[in-house]
Amino acid sequence: MKKQDYRTARDLFAREVARAEDSAEFHFWLGLANYGLGNLESARRHVARALEASNGGQDRDLYSAKLEWIQARGGR
Repeated sequence: MKKQDYRTARDLFAREVARAEDSAEFHFWLGLANYGLGNLESARRHVARALEASNGGQDRDLYSAKLEWIQARGGR
């Protein structure tokens, strides 16, 4: 992600999501990688999943804000 190699990041985070389906953090980062690739619907879906899986607190606030941000940019 730091190198903006979103394709590699997407593939790596997708592997982690497959391994740990309930991980809010992996879904969040997979969503951001998809956003970087222009896959807005997939980005929205994974950030929404991160929000669902979050335990509350600051992470939940971050995921909620990022989801609204993606939706405002066309991720339905």
